[in-house]
Amino acid sequence: LRFPTHESITLKRKHLQGIWEDPSSFMTYGNSCLSQFSNEIKARAIVQCFLDLQSEIPKNMAKKISYNRDCTWLRRWTILRAYIFHFWLDASCNNTIKSTVMLKWVDWY
Repeated sequence: LRFPTHESITLKRKHLQGIWEDPSSFMTYGNSCLSQFSNEIKARAIVQCFLDLQSEIPKNMAKKISYNRDCTWLRRWTILRAYIFHFWLDASCNNTIKSTVMLKWVDWY
């Protein structure tokens, strides 16, 4: 949620380098970031990511797409974010947000 584009990561590279050097700080940093967003904002950002992924990958090509060097940075970043959100939503503690995402997906799609 904190880094909606790969450019936003580049802008925070120095800060993220510290997390890279000390992976044990990842969970603390992630939880801190998540606490800054309401469930509504989290759900909206996740649904937007899934919509972005859908627009990046046509339905007739969905099973043929892979994450490789031939993909644009935008497509790679969108695939990665959607993958992370998918597994994060499956965690039992995220059922409320998952329900909100499902309702918004139905409304927007």
